[in-house]
Amino acid sequence: MCTINVGVVGQYRLPDERQWRPFPRIAARGIASLSSEGRDPAAGAIGYVSVVVAPWAFPIYAGLNGAAIANRIIDLAAVSAPWRTMGDQLPRQPDGQHRIQVVATTLAHIAATARWPVRTARLIDAITGSASIATIAGDVALSPRRVHQLCVAYTGHSPSTYRQIARFGRLMRALHQHGVSTPWSAHVTEYADHSHAIREFRRLSGMTPRRYIATREKLNRTYSIVPHPDRLAC
Repeated sequence: MCTINVGVVGQYRLPDERQWRPFPRIAARGIASLSSEGRDPAAGAIGYVSVVVAPWAFPIYAGLNGAAIANRIIDLAAVSAPWRTMGDQLPRQPDGQHRIQVVATTLAHIAATARWPVRTARLIDAITGSASIATIAGDVALSPRRVHQLCVAYTGHSPSTYRQIARFGRLMRALHQHGVSTPWSAHVTEYADHSHAIREFRRLSGMTPRRYIATREKLNRTYSIVPHPDRLAC
């Protein structure tokens, strides 16, 4: 699971507003919890809202894995427009499927503005490959323990778990690019066999590949495993 900590409380007030708004409660598949911590917001205290999202929710609903905003404290003032839009849209959604789509789209917008240290992005990119953690650590002059710490800090997952999600991401990207026109066997070359790929797909997506393809109207999103180069911080 990846946790996105956002700088608001159960009731929140945007910088250009006077009145406090109740934070929308979400009970939808893919959103494990949406809880607030902090003192009475009316007294001016600032707490945090913890949005815990299943790792498969981002590829399915937003086309990315959420690593860019995993375990981050996000300044509400910097994302007030999309956050306000999300708060306005949620009560009007007919069901949980549509509500999580709104949440994932909003978080994807926030992720698109996140900036990564170049060295960290390259490290995370290396972790998604097949080299051992010891080899990666030696290449970047860090200890394996430090590589593990950085991976957890920036992705919310251990290197081994993040590799599984990255492999799943490549499978998702292939499905989104080629859809059902390409045989399933062409998508699962990184897995031991077809049954292994299907088990992993069900574990990380909550559904079978067949159901996923059937329930998505258009597989037209680009799945992102690491930040795009133009979002790297110098």
